[in-house]
Amino acid sequence: MTPNATQPLRRPRRQRRSHGRRAAGKSAANARGVRHRATRQGFTQYQAGYLPYATVDGWQQIKKDFAYWRALTKAIETAATPEERAWFEADRRLREKITLHDIGIWSHYVGDASQPLHVSVTSTAGAIFRTPVAIRTAKKIHAYFEGEFVKGNLSRQAVAAEVDPFQSCNCSIEDQTRALLLTSLAQVVPLHTLEKEGSFKRGDPRGIAFAEARLAAGVTALRNMIVEAWLDSAQTPIGYPMVNVRDIESGKVWVTRELMGAD
Repeated sequence: MTPNATQPLRRPRRQRRSHGRRAAGKSAANARGVRHRATRQGFTQYQAGYLPYATVDGWQQIKKDFAYWRALTKAIETAATPEERAWFEADRRLREKITLHDIGIWSHYVGDASQPLHVSVTSTAGAIFRTPVAIRTAKKIHAYFEGEFVKGNLSRQAVAAEVDPFQSCNCSIEDQTRALLLTSLAQVVPLHTLEKEGSFKRGDPRGIAFAEARLAAGVTALRNMIVEAWLDSAQTPIGYPMVNVRDIESGKVWVTRELMGAD
């Protein structure tokens, strides 16, 4: 039965499953194993940085933002009173501002992940990087490459022309993030090789092509992740007690102000 605007939503009964505890224990054991192997090789989990975590965490927040926007849009259609509709409209306007803010902050991390120097062991200049080929870099190459060189040699139109069409990876955000980081990691040696050859001088087509490709990769990843967040938001629970967005959009559940939080 479809509840009306005054019917309270009941929290579904929690089901306890023993295999969930076993799965959690297995995941924890795997994490400890990875950490121990890294420690034996001279690394710690802190040396990996928090870029992967910031990317995944930010994406999850944007997916939740989209879910609330979708629920509020349906709520505006089905509001029981003009006052309730006005409340939902105001809340949706606020959600739109929050979503733009969240995308603005999060997109910086996705952009960083497309820059090879952000995924190398040593991101500063003047050091020999841990790569298959020992390359001594020029000082300040990091800031120069992503700043002055890009500003003086690239255009939005040229980068946009390199952006690939959307293609779903049919994978988790963790897998998408890992793929982006590994792709950038593979470009660490080529970047330093180009720098050593003088390819990042003003107007050099070799450096320009490399920078355009990296920026386009970041834009492509950002666009793909945002689209995936929107698609996944249809399966995302919102409110309290939590209700799946697909049930709201299908009309199975009506949104009330109480669902959005009594506080």
